[in-house]
Amino acid sequence: MDFLPLPEGLSEHELVPELPGAPYDNQGFSGYDVRQGWNVQLLREGNIRGARTEWNEYSQASLTEHGDDVHGFDGEQLVQFLVAPFIQNWIIYGLSQSALGHHISRDDTTFTRINERGEMRRYLTLKRLFGEFSARKEELAQDAQWHQEFPALLEEASWILADLDALHDELGAPVIPGPTAVVLSALLRTMQDHAIIWCFPHIIDTSAPSRVRWLDYKLRDEGWCPERIGRLRVELGPEGLYYASLLEVNKDGKNHDECSKSACVAYNVTNYDAYRQRHDTRYCDCRDEICTHDVDSCACRIAYDVESLTEKIRVSVMQGRIPLLIASHSDRRTELEVKDSHEGQEYIAISHVWSDGMGNPHQNGLRPCLIHFLDFCVQKLFEALKPGAEPIFWLDTICVPLLPREARDAAIESMRRVYTDASAVLVITQDLISRPLPSTFQETIVRICQSKWLKRLWTMQEGVLAKSLAFQFENHAIDYEFLDHQVHREIHATTDKSALVGSRATLMVSNLITMQGIDKSREDLFNSFWFNIRHRATSRLSDQAVCGSILCGLDLRPVLAADDEDKMRVFWKSCQDIPFGVFWANGPRFDLDTMRWAPKSFLHPSTWAVPPPKTGLTAKVLDDGLHFSGVNAFYLQSVDLPSLEDSMIEFQAGVDPTAYTMLLTKNVDNPSWNSLRPFWKCVCLLWHELPHSGGFSHGVLVSYSGVDEQELCAEPPHAQQTVLRSRWLAQVNIFAKGGDWDAFVASFPTRYGKDGDLLPRQAVDVIVHPSRPQKISKEREWCIY
Repeated sequence: MDFLPLPEGLSEHELVPELPGAPYDNQGFSGYDVRQGWNVQLLREGNIRGARTEWNEYSQASLTEHGDDVHGFDGEQLVQFLVAPFIQNWIIYGLSQSALGHHISRDDTTFTRINERGEMRRYLTLKRLFGEFSARKEELAQDAQWHQEFPALLEEASWILADLDALHDELGAPVIPGPTAVVLSALLRTMQDHAIIWCFPHIIDTSAPSRVRWLDYKLRDEGWCPERIGRLRVELGPEGLYYASLLEVNKDGKNHDECSKSACVAYNVTNYDAYRQRHDTRYCDCRDEICTHDVDSCACRIAYDVESLTEKIRVSVMQGRIPLLIASHSDRRTELEVKDSHEGQEYIAISHVWSDGMGNPHQNGLRPCLIHFLDFCVQKLFEALKPGAEPIFWLDTICVPLLPREARDAAIESMRRVYTDASAVLVITQDLISRPLPSTFQETIVRICQSKWLKRLWTMQEGVLAKSLAFQFENHAIDYEFLDHQVHREIHATTDKSALVGSRATLMVSNLITMQGIDKSREDLFNSFWFNIRHRATSRLSDQAVCGSILCGLDLRPVLAADDEDKMRVFWKSCQDIPFGVFWANGPRFDLDTMRWAPKSFLHPSTWAVPPPKTGLTAKVLDDGLHFSGVNAFYLQSVDLPSLEDSMIEFQAGVDPTAYTMLLTKNVDNPSWNSLRPFWKCVCLLWHELPHSGGFSHGVLVSYSGVDEQELCAEPPHAQQTVLRSRWLAQVNIFAKGGDWDAFVASFPTRYGKDGDLLPRQAVDVIVHPSRPQKISKEREWCIY
């Protein structure tokens, strides 16, 4: 891993032993498997014994360097030491030779060192090869043949690694030793991403998703949150997850047993009665570890008049102003003064995570030590941004009144203005302020992108709306725009260390802060919102409707006035016009008349996993349902309801000879075929677009009422006479037969035949064939309820 930078405090990466085996023949990546006697397809399928026809000579040559140790190998170790050296040499030597165009020797990729047992061993080193790769970027960028050939090798290698990694769960152990698998995946992904950057647009990403299960499971055993593991692996790749594991940030005492791969709930605040503000000993003389900091003798008790301050804030928010705060200090006490904002007012909006202890569910008050800390942070930031400005700030803990509800709602309604008008938004989280600002830009951005700030729902809008965003460390804040610029400068540097982990990390924040652009359409805004809400969590699920309204610029009053369980429904009603792509979105929906089309939660992983497709169409949210036109639709005349839950319906689209198949989408709350029986009449299929061969598209089944079949399928102008009122039935996926369709069907579960034998899926007749469906004019207006 020595082609990646190191975090502060580490002198070298963990050494990864070379896996000794048959030496590389320097005849190129392509065909190396055949030349070495391997059937790589059988190997990828898990048939390790059948992947070679000759084992004795190969195993003797491969295990020679292990000496007497081989007699103690168990089955797992034998597999690893026979298969893994072949894969290691194929990828390291084969890809390096193909990338650089010359022979690669063992001395190019390894070095020797005496291990802890006093034995001389070889370890992998790839920084020299990566350094040459980086130095020749301009030459490679001009090589048209290289553009064509090298990406294909990277794609093949990535899918091989992905298939072998997928065998981990089946075999109960990795085929390739974990540290070696991390090196191979990291090298492959790093070479590919650099090639894409240097040679854009000649090279695009067609690789397999990167994953090393060994690393995932190792971090989970160390107490890491499963959401954090999955998010960092997807966003930063295995090499980024490895780098993050070196930072030792997982020691905040939180238990992640209740967290899932889609959301971290460890930082939810569920017991408000037990909530206590944290104490910052750097700004207080109280050193009593058992002190509650609310007794008269404690220097850190809240001594100023909280009610008087809160009343001034209530008056300010009810008059439509933004209340701001400025601290004053004397020998005896710390005070806060309220100032109303005015046009051009300079102030800092504080963004924090309540579980860190800077909230207060009991009163709108803050301990003096925290006021001192915030005053220090705001002053330091203004010194960099606006020298001479008063250290004025806004903090929700004080500036959003707890009572009465009218004042609280008024303060929340103004939040969009609070963050957009602020000179800067300053992010303060315990996992960042507990450490000095790192000396390298990569470590700084990776620490930011894995902080809890990026996990929480409310902090999303605070980052999106900021005109300037800064992150506070122990004694310094860093401006994100400056950090982003510095990280991207490092990508193009010629060096033996890749800066791509830092670059990918910046995208996690940049995707957030670019959500609100002046050129963003309503459709762009919804899609960005869908993308950025991934993996976020909140203590109150109903808050998603509030945050969604703020970010989408909706009238907040109806949502705030609604009961918690009704807020999402009111959110959709408040939209009035929505991008039609929402209609095709996945995830659970309301089981309510007029609202069956509406997603029930943005935070459900089925919903946010895939943003709605862009259609360029708009739908209207009216009292009786969702109204739209311009959609592809067929009347499924006389189609029988499938009898088996995994059954498919096959059809042809008009004169198109292609056969299409629809399958119920496997989503939470999406009904089964049998549950549709009471509504299975006059069924129509609406789809986003017909898929290409081997692909799939989104579709929705509806049951219409109110018109006869002749009027339903009438062409203009008669088609414009009646709105087609239809009940939402279910989401479906539509597949075009051909291409990968046979492989897709073959992957379905098997079923028992008449004699109790397991039959392959394609041998079972579970496809319902309707008569040729009738096309419905795209000009028809639909109302889906």
